[in-house]
Amino acid sequence: MKKIIISCAMLTFGTVVSFAQDAKTNATPATIQPAMQANPTPMTPEQHAQRLTKRDEMMFTLTPEQSKKVYDVELEFVSAMEKFRSENKQATPEERGAIMDKKDAKMKVILTADQYTKYTMSRNRQRNAPMTPGTQMQQPAQQQTK
Repeated sequence: MKKIIISCAMLTFGTVVSFAQDAKTNATPATIQPAMQANPTPMTPEQHAQRLTKRDEMMFTLTPEQSKKVYDVELEFVSAMEKFRSENKQATPEERGAIMDKKDAKMKVILTADQYTKYTMSRNRQRNAPMTPGTQMQQPAQQQTK
């Protein structure tokens, strides 16, 4: 009887340990990143700008005219950032800030006052959001409840 109880305890312990190991290895960033990416191939600047424009359309309820103008602004922004990537160079905070200020000025002309307020709020949320894949989508909802 004693041997059966010890054998069951060891089997249970071994099972628990093996599941704990699986949970740890499945949660590594290397396995999360491919699952998070819908398209593993790099996007062209046009595709990236189109994706950003669709996001902006949903967030700010843009008119068709605004969408076309926002697409042009997003394309210019993505192309400027792509320039740094193509040179295998990281943009300095000053360079990034200058590009973003230029984008903000153009967006202010295109968007209405209410839309621009939403734009600046979302930009501030993104700026303050942690850079981990799992928390980027949760961050806006958490800040709204505070």
